[in-house]
Amino acid sequence: MSECSDRYQGGRLCPCLLSVRPATKLLYFRDLTIFARVRGHGDRGQEVTRVGQKRTHMGYRTCHRWPLCCTVHYPRVPRMAYPPLTSSELDTIADPERRIQLGQADAQLQNDVRSTCLQGLAGLLVVFGAVAAWQQVKVARDGQNTDRFNRAIEQLGSNNVDVRIGGIYALERLARNSQEDRRMIQMVLGGFVRRKAPWLVGSPDGPDHPTQTIDDRRIWLRMTAGDVQAALGALARRHAFRDAPRLYLSRVDLRSIRLKNAQLTRASLRHSNLARAVLCGSRLEGSDLTDADLRQADLDHVTMNGASLRGAFLADANLSGADLRGTDLRGADMRARRLQEADLTGALADEATLWPEDFTPTAVGFRHTAQ
Repeated sequence: MSECSDRYQGGRLCPCLLSVRPATKLLYFRDLTIFARVRGHGDRGQEVTRVGQKRTHMGYRTCHRWPLCCTVHYPRVPRMAYPPLTSSELDTIADPERRIQLGQADAQLQNDVRSTCLQGLAGLLVVFGAVAAWQQVKVARDGQNTDRFNRAIEQLGSNNVDVRIGGIYALERLARNSQEDRRMIQMVLGGFVRRKAPWLVGSPDGPDHPTQTIDDRRIWLRMTAGDVQAALGALARRHAFRDAPRLYLSRVDLRSIRLKNAQLTRASLRHSNLARAVLCGSRLEGSDLTDADLRQADLDHVTMNGASLRGAFLADANLSGADLRGTDLRGADMRARRLQEADLTGALADEATLWPEDFTPTAVGFRHTAQ
């Protein structure tokens, strides 16, 4: 028996009939003896018998691009998979009922192949349609997000403070819904705060830092600069995302701001004025507050572990329950209230660090280094 016949006898259709790279699929054979002939290969006219005593899974070979083959050669696929019995093959069977059963079984197998091809094509059409619809939805959504971003930017440039606040909240909502725009929105709002509330320490016409006195009568920032308060609130509520850029708020005037439970991790607040700020429960891990003015600030249960407070001013600040583990306190003015209730484990200090008179630094486990 030829090589092609051996493949056919094992329940596999000869790959030469399809002339494509084979890939294994499954078919079923019925509980009867089927005669088939491998045409055009090997010993022409030689009969090959396939017997299935029970309903058994048998392998056959077909093209790995079978959906395309079924589309182009759909009328030929069933006959190629199960060639019809010829007259000479049927003449070898003496029982007429047996011949009828074989013919019906052959037709049923071909119909099963047609049904399988049609179901596969229908499934592919559904998948392709779903992919195309999703692409259209994505393009439409991107266009809507672009329009929303442009309108919000126009509102930020308005002379009306209420319109600017509306634009800030529109950007915050867009950042919540569109992960791709979060980085840009954070940069836009950060630039808005730096432009609207500058504290240009070190410039020729810049202010004294820290100021000689603290204005206790200064009203809350939300009353004097509502748009700046709204922008800081949006930044403080921002969602953490992978590869988020550092929030840059250095040299800004944030006196008397209220940002409870703010998420300001890894923020840069160098040389900023945060006098009388309310930051209760805020998270400032890894933030840079070098030379920041935090006098009389409410830092109750604030988390600053790993932050830099080098040269910062915290006189009369409330540090009740503050987490200052591993914080750099070199050169800082730590004459704060309720400092004994803060966690200073692993904090770094030097001779220039100022402590309250009734405070014993060696009792809190901080590290002392040379200046």
